[in-house]
Amino acid sequence: MVVDYNLLEVMLANPLDRLTIVHWLEETDHVVTNKKSVQEIATQHATFITKKKTPAECTTVLNAARVKFLEVFRKANESLPISSEEQRWYLYYLEALFILKHMQRPAVVRNMTVEEWCRRKVEHGSHGRMSVIGIKENKTGAVATICLDEEEEAWMNTYYRHIRSVFLKNSDREIDEESERFFINSSGLPIINPSNDIRLFQKRNKVQSVSGRQARKDLEMSSFSSAHKVLVEEYLTHSAAAEKHQLLKTTETDTLGNEVISDIINTTGAETSTTHDDIPESEAHQMFEIAFL
Repeated sequence: MVVDYNLLEVMLANPLDRLTIVHWLEETDHVVTNKKSVQEIATQHATFITKKKTPAECTTVLNAARVKFLEVFRKANESLPISSEEQRWYLYYLEALFILKHMQRPAVVRNMTVEEWCRRKVEHGSHGRMSVIGIKENKTGAVATICLDEEEEAWMNTYYRHIRSVFLKNSDREIDEESERFFINSSGLPIINPSNDIRLFQKRNKVQSVSGRQARKDLEMSSFSSAHKVLVEEYLTHSAAAEKHQLLKTTETDTLGNEVISDIINTTGAETSTTHDDIPESEAHQMFEIAFL
């Protein structure tokens, strides 16, 4: 039997797992085409263990910054003075929440409007009360959906009422509040590059830099059922349907997809990056037999 090594790269993320399969195939008189050298695989593995993270590890900055964030949240709701540095800290935390935990693309943070925030819809799932927001992109008209739990909704509302309002006072431009961008900087201008804000936030919290793209990729590489994978993909897929922006379609699937992501983050909290030992040789062989034999 002839097996293309490129197929193994699709099936197995860890290069050492692929090497195990190659050795087994050759020992059982199979032919492997497009095979990489051991040196090439070693280089791939070094890159893999450096970059691969669990979904929980991608949200490390949220855990590191949480205490200070909640302190600013308390001060804002008690009408206590908040420094400009604390205001920016709060904003960066919410940007990281959208991109690293909820896996939204930076364009969602850039494009979300006040009107969309005010039109959020309340749903109830297995995780309790959820606020569902439809966010339309300017150029394509595609719509993203984000589901916030009750605590996250309170955080957002505090930003809207107590911090964003201060930022607006720093702007001398005319403002159409309904079409105005929800996320604005301390000068009252729309956020331009959320990814840069998150990198700066990670640096200030002394945690390893993780991009939104990497967080989404690592989520895709996580182990979860096919049914859950479909829910996650639908939740993260930007719909071109106007109905979605109007929130006329059912939001049950979006809510379930968000809950799956939350569960994955929670269950991978104690996990470390995948290594060769994570998949025993016998199990790797079984995976191959199921797929090819």
